[in-house]
Amino acid sequence: MKELNGFTLIELIITIALIAILFGIAVPSFVGMIQLNRDVAQVNSLQGNLRWARTEAIKQHVSVSTCASSDKLTCSGSTDWAAGWIIFTDQNNNGVVNDNGDLNLCEDGEDCILKVGSAAYNAAIVSTATITFDAKGTAADNYAITFTPDDCPTGEQNRSSTISILALGKIKKIRRNCP
Repeated sequence: MKELNGFTLIELIITIALIAILFGIAVPSFVGMIQLNRDVAQVNSLQGNLRWARTEAIKQHVSVSTCASSDKLTCSGSTDWAAGWIIFTDQNNNGVVNDNGDLNLCEDGEDCILKVGSAAYNAAIVSTATITFDAKGTAADNYAITFTPDDCPTGEQNRSSTISILALGKIKKIRRNCP
């Protein structure tokens, strides 16, 4: 008789069951990793924009402010930055974009929008209304920006973050548990 090589039906079923169990364990972990990476990327982007604003203030020898903005042209006056934010030169240090018409044309004495931050994906970003760096790179005050994902279950570790801006201009990120 010829010897047949291959899998029996029982071996095939057991192999498929083991693969299904492994996928059942791996996929939720992978989804959690993707969510965490998305959250970290958003916080890093905001932190990088704040550092860039400080650098521009020093480089241009003018105050530079960052504020929440829903229309990407003016400060909304809100402490909720989830809709987006703008970075602009603040010639008279009032925390408001002052312009006589064309925001793309920066004339003497006018404020100019330097950068626009996009809306947060599935997260709340809470801060003061405006953060200002002077020409020396120091902040007008100590600030804290809290980033909390909408799907952040209470107590989950390291999904929430706080960006701390000290009056001396130092900007640092602190990972926090979900509130």
